[in-house]
Amino acid sequence: MEKRFVYADNAATTPMSETAFNAMKPWLTENYGNPSSLYRIGRAAKEALNDARTVVGKCLNAAEPVNEKNDYAPGEIVFTGGGSQADNLAIRGFMHGPSSKGRKHIITSKIEHHAVLYTCEALEKEGYRVTYLNVDKEGRVDLEQLKNELSEDTALVSVMAGNKQKRPTRVLGDRHDSADQADCRAGAFGWRKVPHRRGSGCRPYAH
Repeated sequence: MEKRFVYADNAATTPMSETAFNAMKPWLTENYGNPSSLYRIGRAAKEALNDARTVVGKCLNAAEPVNEKNDYAPGEIVFTGGGSQADNLAIRGFMHGPSSKGRKHIITSKIEHHAVLYTCEALEKEGYRVTYLNVDKEGRVDLEQLKNELSEDTALVSVMAGNKQKRPTRVLGDRHDSADQADCRAGAFGWRKVPHRRGSGCRPYAH
């Protein structure tokens, strides 16, 4: 008897849907030009990218395009090659950039994806201080510990909105309220992290 294969790891990766495949096919086979180029298929590719940014921007309540060509300000909507790259870019980009205001403290949880934990460990070697929050058996962060760890040097609170092995970690508003009081950035990124690869429908990255 032929064995039946059941795939149960869609939270990690999924086959491309027919709708997505049909939407992408023209840009993979016909209008595959470099969007930074001046020739026809390049301009068509740039227009398609800008249209995609508009859709994503509206979904995430991001800033409006800066001109009639639908261009977003640099850095407002960034497409990456995958979740790990997005994690690294978001955390390092924020801590190394002006938004951190020179503060050196990051708060995350002990059950984050390795792309987050390894990035935080690397930043520790650069002189940053990282607090790893405890979680309960359901994967929910210890909010009292979070409140106690927040300080004037805290620049970023980075925790996952949910986990494919567990239920959502916690209602996001509680964490955001605590972070707002400390004037730091709170981020809850999709099912793992920025920006919403698996968590569209969860709350977006919070400013």
